[in-house]
Amino acid sequence: MRLGVAYNFFNAEEHLLASLRSVRNAVDFIVIVYQKVSNSGDIWTDEAYMALEAAMSLNLADMAIEYTPDASLSRQGNELKKRKLGLAN
Repeated sequence: MRLGVAYNFFNAEEHLLASLRSVRNAVDFIVIVYQKVSNSGDIWTDEAYMALEAAMSLNLADMAIEYTPDASLSRQGNELKKRKLGLAN
């Protein structure tokens, strides 16, 4: 059996690396599902991009998948779809 973790990431980049470090040795696989535009239209910051790049270059995550919100869905619908994307990987 493999144990994996899916991170749902848009902001709070100041916590990403520490959080990943805290679970890296306890799991087999980490995927980060990120989005560059929030469900309400806010744009991703340079700091969030740099945190994701650092996570990948430090091998704190195994995969990063970009999620693009669907404007026809509610915020809740987009979050559910994004979480399912992480679960499927």
